[in-house]
Amino acid sequence: ELIEWGLVRFARQNWAEARGYWTVLFSRFAFEESAKTRVDREIALFQAVSLDPGAIEAINQLSLSGQDAQVLAWQARVAMAHGRWDAVLESIERMPAEVQREERWLYWRGRALAELRRPDAVLAYAEVSEQANYYGFLAAQKLGQPLSLCPEPVVMDQVMVATMTQDPEFVRALALYQVGLHDHARWTWYRWLTSLPKDRQHQAALMASQLGWHDRAVATFAHVGTLRAYTQRFPLVFEDHVFSATERFNVDPALVYGLMRAESALQVDAHSRVGARGLLQLMPSTARAVARRQGQRLDSVDDLWDAKINVNLGVAHLAELEARFAGDWVKVAAAYNAGASAVDRWLNRDELKDELPADVWIETLPFYETRDYVPRVLAFATIYEWQLERTPTVLATHLMPNASPTPQAFACTLSSD
Repeated sequence: ELIEWGLVRFARQNWAEARGYWTVLFSRFAFEESAKTRVDREIALFQAVSLDPGAIEAINQLSLSGQDAQVLAWQARVAMAHGRWDAVLESIERMPAEVQREERWLYWRGRALAELRRPDAVLAYAEVSEQANYYGFLAAQKLGQPLSLCPEPVVMDQVMVATMTQDPEFVRALALYQVGLHDHARWTWYRWLTSLPKDRQHQAALMASQLGWHDRAVATFAHVGTLRAYTQRFPLVFEDHVFSATERFNVDPALVYGLMRAESALQVDAHSRVGARGLLQLMPSTARAVARRQGQRLDSVDDLWDAKINVNLGVAHLAELEARFAGDWVKVAAAYNAGASAVDRWLNRDELKDELPADVWIETLPFYETRDYVPRVLAFATIYEWQLERTPTVLATHLMPNASPTPQAFACTLSSD
């Protein structure tokens, strides 16, 4: 049991050495079949995470209990990294049915079919192209269609709101917010919100939006499931600060807003468990270094909860990352989340001879947080392009720069409500 435990742990650090030890030790001890299955699985999984092409066959040799979605997902990823699109398709088709229906794998199914020059790629892309998210936007662009965005009109019921504003819990939450006791205010708001029926919760979301309490509006619309209230869920907050900083440092404001929305959900006093602060979730050490390089003042790390200071330093940091990664926001967003050194390491993986397409590079990132973070930033930035009444160019520019230019637009393409 100790050897099994150690090999499973060690496989995550060095799958090749773990397999070497396993080959020797397997014949020396009476391992149960469940132990063999577990060790074989972990070694093959991290062989795939390292993008070693032999992982495709190693996973095929596993005795998987049922349909192991995690292992099959990584088999698909290592296959796409090496251009084995037939194996990508096979891996997806072996996944549980509910996993195959996820937007991620609907998109990759279409991508694999397109690479294999199969005509049903169009139908596969069409299945996801109506979704207003990263995979839906990408699929629409692959089809040369407008990006699907169907705003849901939200109407305030003045009579209901007039009653709600008299509720002592609402009055207390708003007063706490106005005097800067934001933690207490959020907790009081949540306690009040969850005591309301669904129709009043929806009105509460609108009230928060109109009051400029944007992080509560974002959270409340998500809570009630009104996800197509794009104007309220993706508001243009602190426009003076954002546009001043983006003009000064020549950074796209839609991308800054997309990153800000992903980082803090527009909560000015956001404080992560690792110490990142404010709208753009700057680490104090990063903020101090950027302030020093840019000749800006940062008297205290608590200043990072000042929207103007946070935005100025955050946009300056993004400009530095843009310079480092030649304006490629796929790499910029990844570096903002995981660090520039991690991105450098991922760009120079020994197992790969050629540079990967941008969507494949994102999908094969070994950090699950960054793998989900970059698409979220790019999708949010695309929605902010709609808010800014711009032609959507973020995904085309940063994920398909070599494709023939196709004019893009936003349109509501939902076939049914």
